[in-house]
Amino acid sequence: MTNKTSLKANALKPGDRVGLVAPGGRPYRPSVVSRAARLIEDMGFSPVIGEHVLEVKGHTAGSVADRTSDFNGFLNDDSVSAIFCISGGFGALSLLPFLEYAAIERQPKIIVGGGENTTILMGVQKRTGLITFHGPNLEDIKSESTFLRLKSTLTASSALTTLFAGTGNGAAWSDSHSHVAVEGIGQGPLLGGNLTGLASLFGTEFEPDLTDAVLFLTDHDERNDILDRWFTTLYVSGQLEKVKAVALGYFDNCGNKGSFNILSVEDLFSERLVELNLPSIFDFPIAGGACPTIPIGLTVALDTRRKTLEFLQPALL
Repeated sequence: MTNKTSLKANALKPGDRVGLVAPGGRPYRPSVVSRAARLIEDMGFSPVIGEHVLEVKGHTAGSVADRTSDFNGFLNDDSVSAIFCISGGFGALSLLPFLEYAAIERQPKIIVGGGENTTILMGVQKRTGLITFHGPNLEDIKSESTFLRLKSTLTASSALTTLFAGTGNGAAWSDSHSHVAVEGIGQGPLLGGNLTGLASLFGTEFEPDLTDAVLFLTDHDERNDILDRWFTTLYVSGQLEKVKAVALGYFDNCGNKGSFNILSVEDLFSERLVELNLPSIFDFPIAGGACPTIPIGLTVALDTRRKTLEFLQPALL
């Protein structure tokens, strides 16, 4: 089944109610939840905390039924305009078969999260066509700039600011901070997110159709040989050759980590990208915590010469 045509939610307005969920890992202490609620209040919105976000089952925030109940409760609540993920971590994938997608189609809502919450963002986008948002989980917001970027993205009904590769942390001399694997341009719907989360969708009914897409990838805290495994999965499955271009974000705290593979992510990924002649560039400010919020499913244009990722239409109504 191919991805559906785009469905957009309304931009957030002051006073809008925002549901807070933990689809996978449990927030590591109660103050993380109260701080998340305060962040939403400081944005000018009204937080509604999911009933089970501090439940415990193994490392997750309660059972699959608990976490699904919180998510579906907000999907079916017409007074809630958006759903923000408090935390990331393994476990979000388990919710996909049980989410009420008809409720999303009936009343589109903003859904935003990062890390392995990519599974929900991409699964929802595949089933409904909703533009979802890859951004910081609330527990990962550590700076005012991240806070303000998230707020501005989700309150904007105009096109978002173009991203430039190699400009993380305010670097002015961007040419020395980005690597072009293959020169070129590409235009299409922006699909992707956390590589580990994305790879876990393959072989399921939520596997994305990457035909003519601009693929974006990021990850964190993972060994390079494991990342190469997931990237090779995209290659062997035939999905990688379908895309128009590839935007590589940050791979924070990734590396050899005691493995025998001494090659960098740039080395490992570039081999496949060059073979397929895919326009591709590394070091876009795409990750979790301190990076901009990225709309999944929106039409974009990637230009390796200009080192830009341009959003060609508004992400919200």
